[in-house]
Amino acid sequence: MTRRSKLTGEQKLIVQQLVRKISQKQNFGRPRDRELLEYFAGLQEGGSGTKLEKMLADQKTSVGRTAISRLRAALDDYFDNTTDGRREEYRIEIPEGTTPYGIDLVKNRLRLGNVERFWDAHCINRSDEDSILILYTEPLFFWNEKGRYFIRFLDINEELNQPDQLQPKVRIAASKAPVSSELLPSFNYQPGGEIGARNRIAECLRQLKSIQRRSILVEPKPSREFVNDDKVWSMNVVVLGNQRTSLIFKTLQEGCQILIGPQSITSSLKGSQPEYFDGPYVGALQGDDKKRHAYAVVTRRRNRDPSGVVTLIGANHGRAAEKVAEFITDDARLGYFYREHGIAPDCALPEVFQILFRVDILDFDNPYKIEPVLSTLEKGTAPSPTSARVSRRRRTKQAG
Repeated sequence: MTRRSKLTGEQKLIVQQLVRKISQKQNFGRPRDRELLEYFAGLQEGGSGTKLEKMLADQKTSVGRTAISRLRAALDDYFDNTTDGRREEYRIEIPEGTTPYGIDLVKNRLRLGNVERFWDAHCINRSDEDSILILYTEPLFFWNEKGRYFIRFLDINEELNQPDQLQPKVRIAASKAPVSSELLPSFNYQPGGEIGARNRIAECLRQLKSIQRRSILVEPKPSREFVNDDKVWSMNVVVLGNQRTSLIFKTLQEGCQILIGPQSITSSLKGSQPEYFDGPYVGALQGDDKKRHAYAVVTRRRNRDPSGVVTLIGANHGRAAEKVAEFITDDARLGYFYREHGIAPDCALPEVFQILFRVDILDFDNPYKIEPVLSTLEKGTAPSPTSARVSRRRRTKQAG
C-alpha cells in the first residue's frame, strides 16, 4: 500500500516546510505523530519509512487506524488551539474514509464549535496538565447566641482579608438585627443558583476536546481560599459572584464598561441607558404584567498578569447567573448570538468583551427566559478594548 498523493510540486514544498516547522514544536502530539507526519511529507525514508508503511497497510489490527486518528487530532489541535497554528496560511489534513492514507493541503480556517469558540481564550496555547479555576462564593452566616438566630451579611465577605475592618462591620450588622449584640462567624453556605452555574460550566469545560487533549484540570474552588493568594492574579480563572460577595470579583471588574453594583448594573457604553435596576423577585407573581427581571454580566478580559485569562459571571441574583451559564454552554444559543453580531464561523472572539443579559423570572427560584440586551461586540468586527462600542441586538422570543 503506497501513499496517496494529489499534491502539486509547489504544494509538496509548502507541506515539507510546514511539517519541518510543526515537528520542532514541543507541544505537538507524540513522537509517533511527528514520524507519521514526516513520512506523509516525504521526509521519513529508509527503514523508518518502511516500518510506518507496513503498519498503515496492516488491516488485521487497529494500530494503523489508531495512529492516524491520533495524528488527525494532533493536527487539529495545532491549527485550532495554538497561536502559531492559526497564523499559518495553509493547514495539513488527513481525509477520512479514504485509503491509502495521505495528506491534503487546504486553506487554514478556524474549526471550532460555538461553545469551543466561547471558551477558546481559556484553552489556546495552554500547556499539558495546566488548570482552569472556577471560583465561586460561599457567603458567611453569623450566629447570635443571646437572640438565638443566624444572620447573613453579604458585604462583610469582601473585607475578609482586612481584619481591622471586620469587627466594625459585625457591629453594624448586629445593630440592625432583632437583638443587638455581638455576632460570631458561624458557617459558609453555597447559593443554589451559583452552584448550578459552577457545575454547568465545569461539566462543559471538561467535555471540550482542547481540554481533554492536554489533560487540563478544571477545578471548582471557593474564592475565599484565594483572597490572600497573589497567584490568583496570574491564573486562568472563571469567577462567579458579585462585588459584595467576592473581593476577587470586585477587583477584576475594575475599569470595565459594564459594572455590577450592589443592587444595579451601570453602563458607560455610548447609546445605552446608564443604569439597569434588578427588579423585586420575592413572592408568587402571576400574569405578564407582573414579570420581574434580574441582570447578569459576562466579562472576558486578561488577568492582572496578562498571562492569565479571566471570565467573570456577575449577578446579584444566583438564578440569573445559572441561566447565563446555561446560555454560554449551549451551542445553538451561542450560534444565534454570533450570527446576530456578525461573528463569522472561522473568527475567534476578541480578547476583551462584555455581554449584559436580562433574565425574566416568575419568583425567586424560577427564572424562565434569558436575553442578551447589550454587548461591547460590534456587529461584523472584533473590537479592541479601547474602541468597543455598544451593539444593541433585536429582542427575541427565545425561551430560556
